[in-house]
Amino acid sequence: RSTLFPYTTLFRSRDEGDDELFNDLVGKNMLYIHGHCVERPPDVPALADVQAAKISELKTIRDAKEVEPIQTDKGLFDYDDKARDRIQAAIIALNAGGHIDWTLADNTNVTVTNLDLEDVVRAVALRSNTLHVTYRQLKEQVMAAETNEEVEAIHWPEE
Repeated sequence: RSTLFPYTTLFRSRDEGDDELFNDLVGKNMLYIHGHCVERPPDVPALADVQAAKISELKTIRDAKEVEPIQTDKGLFDYDDKARDRIQAAIIALNAGGHIDWTLADNTNVTVTNLDLEDVVRAVALRSNTLHVTYRQLKEQVMAAETNEEVEAIHWPEE
């Protein structure tokens, strides 16, 4: 071994123990196994990691669907955080009676009462329950899956 070139061991015949050092030097796409350079096989994530990622994906879909606009007989109402706060405030304000003009998701206006806005909240509650039931069923399928491929085949149902 030379002090001028400390890696001269790479150019002499290697022992089995040299494989790890050589693997570090040849890079991420190649492995040195028993005297031969071979292409590194793709990393396969653990089933538990794939399951956790799928569950997170399904939660994200469910959460996004919970704040989508909601249809009632009065029209399509926004239901994001800001709209939800406005609906609750309007219900309280209209409990004594009366009506107000409301801008819908498509930017048209409609006159509503507290009962109309309570219908929006009811429709959202029913939708939310359906979304959570679907999520729980899909989560059970994910956790019952025995391979990464089975997990990846699970998708949120189309409407």
